[in-house]
Amino acid sequence: MMKPFATESTDSICSTGDASAEPRRLLGIRSPVRRIAVSPCSRFLAAGMADGSALVFDLEANRRRLELRGHQSPVESIDFHPLGDALLTTARDGSIRCWDFSDGRCRQLLQAHPFSASAFAHSTRGERFATGSLDGTIKIWDSRQWIARMTLKGAEAAIRGLAFSPEGTILLSASDDGQVRAWSLATGCCIDRLDAHRGPILAWATGRDHRLAASAGKDGRIRIWNIDEIRCVRTIGGAARSILALGMSDSMLASIETSGSVTVRPLGNSEKEPPFTAHIPPLRAAGAAGASILAGRPILAVGGPDRAIRLWRV
Repeated sequence: MMKPFATESTDSICSTGDASAEPRRLLGIRSPVRRIAVSPCSRFLAAGMADGSALVFDLEANRRRLELRGHQSPVESIDFHPLGDALLTTARDGSIRCWDFSDGRCRQLLQAHPFSASAFAHSTRGERFATGSLDGTIKIWDSRQWIARMTLKGAEAAIRGLAFSPEGTILLSASDDGQVRAWSLATGCCIDRLDAHRGPILAWATGRDHRLAASAGKDGRIRIWNIDEIRCVRTIGGAARSILALGMSDSMLASIETSGSVTVRPLGNSEKEPPFTAHIPPLRAAGAAGASILAGRPILAVGGPDRAIRLWRV
């Protein structure tokens, strides 16, 4: 039976874009929220938790749809399959689970890495996915047979983010050494290495159409990457503190600083409109919060260490 989720107010999601207005909050959450993902149709929101569980909310029906339990360590990444029929989670113990979206059953369980499966990405059509680990290795998996087809080696630090190009020929990786690497998926070789940040990359996000990705780190900068062209197309500076989480749609980018400051800005170079700003409780470490922007519905979802998910209209 699906359970209704509570809100702190009977009002609808804030329609003014005013951060002073109280956001809608999804309550009844028993563990700090580490990661957020939104389904391809933008109706469902999934949250990966510090206790290893995952929750799925139906935002239209105002109900919690699923509670998924199986991981014995914190969830490191969470994502819907591009077809919307499954949810994948990775955990600090190196495991991957594929969950059936209809009934919450675990379809597949893999021990992908001996160390934490710290990063995850689907290809555009979902026929492949990639996982990255704290030991710097990356594996490319066949989604149908759940077999590792390729292992990429050469990164010298923990992998924090991954992104397939639209055609699936290139994979970008972001790591703790501050570098973004480009890998050929035809040869398995690293074809470019870019100095992205001064210090570790702490946050990563990818647009739904796989054209752009974003990285952020301890240096307080955000860099926007064209995946196909393997180049930085925009640098955003000025953050007073490290940026620990990013969320991205095809037109907007959300960032969260250690202070709990949340900023949403357009992805283009135009700065004509002031960015949306809000606040959550301060963060202590990377992975302590998750953010996502619902495609086609300008709503920002942010989960954090206070066991709540906030929804703002941006």
